[in-house]
Amino acid sequence: MSTTTWVRVPLGNASIGPESWQNATIRNIKTSQNIARRSDETLGLGRLLDELPSLRDEVAKMSNEKCHQYTREVKKVALVLRENITMTNESIKRLIKMKERLDVELEHTRKDILNNNSNMLIRNSRPKREKVHDGADDLLRTERSTLKRIKHDLESMLGSTKLQLQVNGKCRKRLGENAQERGRVLELVTQAMSFIKSSRRPQTAAGEVYRYPSRTCRPDRSIVDMETDPLGPLTPEVGESLVEAKTVRSDTSALMKQIHGCIEKARTESSMIHHSVNNALNRKVAETVALSQSLNRAKGSTRMAIHRTQRHMEMTEKAWGYVQGPVAVEHVTTREKLDRPIVSVYQRHPGKELPEAKHLIEASANLDEAIKSSGKNLAHLHLSRLRLKDDIRDKNAASKIDSSIMRMRRRRSDYRWVMEGAQHERRQPNIR
Repeated sequence: MSTTTWVRVPLGNASIGPESWQNATIRNIKTSQNIARRSDETLGLGRLLDELPSLRDEVAKMSNEKCHQYTREVKKVALVLRENITMTNESIKRLIKMKERLDVELEHTRKDILNNNSNMLIRNSRPKREKVHDGADDLLRTERSTLKRIKHDLESMLGSTKLQLQVNGKCRKRLGENAQERGRVLELVTQAMSFIKSSRRPQTAAGEVYRYPSRTCRPDRSIVDMETDPLGPLTPEVGESLVEAKTVRSDTSALMKQIHGCIEKARTESSMIHHSVNNALNRKVAETVALSQSLNRAKGSTRMAIHRTQRHMEMTEKAWGYVQGPVAVEHVTTREKLDRPIVSVYQRHPGKELPEAKHLIEASANLDEAIKSSGKNLAHLHLSRLRLKDDIRDKNAASKIDSSIMRMRRRRSDYRWVMEGAQHERRQPNIR
C-alpha cells in the first residue's frame, strides 16, 4: 500500500486570487450572518408572540372555566328561585288553611242567621196576647243585624283571600318558569345543591389529579352581589320575580293576621250576642212562668169568690122567698096574715098603724136588689175566670214556644246540622 505525503509549501503575503473574488465571498458571508441574525430575532419574537401547540387546550380550559363560573352562578340563582317556590308553596298552604277556617266560620255565621230567622218566625206564632214587643225581640233583631255585619266582613275577607291565592299562584308560576328557564344550562350539572350556600367550591378530587390544576379559581359571588344583567345569571325577569315573591309573601302574612283577627272578632261577637239572646229568652220564660203561676193563683181565688157569691146568692134567694111567704093563699097561716086577730084588736084605736107591711116590702125589694147584684158579680167573676183561663193558656203557649226556641238554639249551638239550602232561606220571612 502506497503512502501519500503532503508537502506544505509556504505562501507569501501576496494574494494569489483576485480581490473581487474575495469580496464576493465576504459579501456572501456577511449576508448569511445578517440573515441568521434576523432569523434569530424572528424566532425570539415568535417564541413570545406565536401561538403554542397547546392553544386549543388552553382556550378550551378558559371556555370551560367561564362556563363553570356562569353555571355555578346560575345554579345559585336557580336554588334561590326554588327556595322561593318552596316558601311560596308553604305560604299558599297556610293561606289555604286560613281560608278553610274562614269558610267554616262563614258557614257557622250563615247557620246562626238561619237559626235567628227560624227563632223570629217561631216567635211570631205566639198568641196575639203575647206578641207584645219585648226585650227578646230587640235582642233577636240586634243579633240578626250583628250576624249580617259579621257575614259581610267574612265574605269580604274571603274574597280578599281568594284574590291573594290567585296572586300567589301567578307568582309561583312565574318563579317556576324562571327556574325552568335558568335550569336549561344545568342539564350536565348534578342536582345536589347543598354546597351552594358555602363560600368556596368543594374539591371533588385531589389537587394533583384535578382536571385543570393550573387554572386560577375566581371567588364565587353570592346572589346579593350579583347585578341584574339581561345576559348574566341574574336577569331582570328573575330579579323582578324574586322581589314580587317577597312582596307577595309579606302581603300573605299580613292578610293571614287580618283573617285570624277577623275570625276571633266574629267568634267573640257572635258568642256574646248568642249568650245575650239565650239569657233574655231564659228570663222571658221565667217571667212568663211566674205570671202564669200568679194567674193560676188568681184563678183559684176567683173560683173561690164564685163559690162564695153563689152560696150567698142562693141564701139570699131563700131569704127573699121566706120574706115573700107562701105562694098560695091557702098556705098562709093565721100568724102570717097582716089582719090577724091581735093586729085587728090593736088597730081598733085610731093611729095604731103597724109598719110590718112596709118593712116586708122594703126587705123584699132589698133582697131582690141583692140577688140582682150578686148575679152581676157572679157573671163578672165568671168572665174574669174565663179571661184568666185564656191568659193562662196564652202564657203557657208562649212559654212553651220560647222554651222550644231555647232548646233549638242549644241543640244547634254545635253547628252539627245541615242547612236546608237556598229554598229554605227563600221561605224565611223578611223581618226588618
